[in-house]
Amino acid sequence: MIPDTVDYASSPAGVDINVGDVTVPEGDGGNGALGCLGRDCKNKAQVVVTLDQPCPIAECLITVIADSTTGGSALAGTKINFGGADYQAITAAKPKVLKIKLGKNTAKLSINITPDQTDEPAETIFIDVIAHSPQLVENDGVGMITIVDDDDLTEPDTGIALGDAIVYESAEDLACLGALKCKGTAVLPIVAAGAVVSATPLSYTITNGDDVIAVFDAAEAVDGKTIGDDFKPVLIAKVKTLNAGKNTSALVITIFGDNNDEDGVFSGETLTVTMTGAGVTDGIGTVRINNDDD
Repeated sequence: MIPDTVDYASSPAGVDINVGDVTVPEGDGGNGALGCLGRDCKNKAQVVVTLDQPCPIAECLITVIADSTTGGSALAGTKINFGGADYQAITAAKPKVLKIKLGKNTAKLSINITPDQTDEPAETIFIDVIAHSPQLVENDGVGMITIVDDDDLTEPDTGIALGDAIVYESAEDLACLGALKCKGTAVLPIVAAGAVVSATPLSYTITNGDDVIAVFDAAEAVDGKTIGDDFKPVLIAKVKTLNAGKNTSALVITIFGDNNDEDGVFSGETLTVTMTGAGVTDGIGTVRINNDDD
């Protein structure tokens, strides 16, 4: 999580670690509300950690925590659906070790979240890198999860919403064997307020974003096979099914690395995900791809 006023600068001392951010709709139930077919609802956020070059050793290790010591307004707990906790903490006593294999550049971290029925402001969770392999350098070592409240005076809530994400690209590198071979990912959460009663098909497209002059460029892609594509698009709608009894899913989007220092205050590019289907109340998701070149 780097302020928008800061342009990217690679570290000459090693391979950069960059932690992304995600915005996730909260969902309903939890903490005994039994909003998911007679049981507590569950939710999670997935944050992507990206190296600016492929891992140069057999296995790159990155150790992270997310609890009351890392900050954020959400209440940490030893487990979800217990004692009013908003999420399940990852503590220094039992941290999470992310592993990235030789030639790869991304890992995903999942944080378990408790939905509730309390009308409240958005809440935040911060993820900190506390240790890593010596070949790596911490560049953006803090990730942020924003839990967007979806409660009001009428409960239980209904509807299906799509989240947003911020990820870093990786460089185009010989270790990946050429252009469009260094791949990263963005994960957009899909959250239903409660478990869907029957299988619910959700149509989606993944398309170029919009230019914001002097701030963000539109991420652009032709077909995911053309040199210069920033991501793998979905131009003809595909279907993601939220299965009966479930309240969460996710879209995983392929991001291509390059060696171009993109324009913009923060050298970021955006793409747009559009989702439609029965019960969809927020079907627009944005992925911001932060530049890792200078």
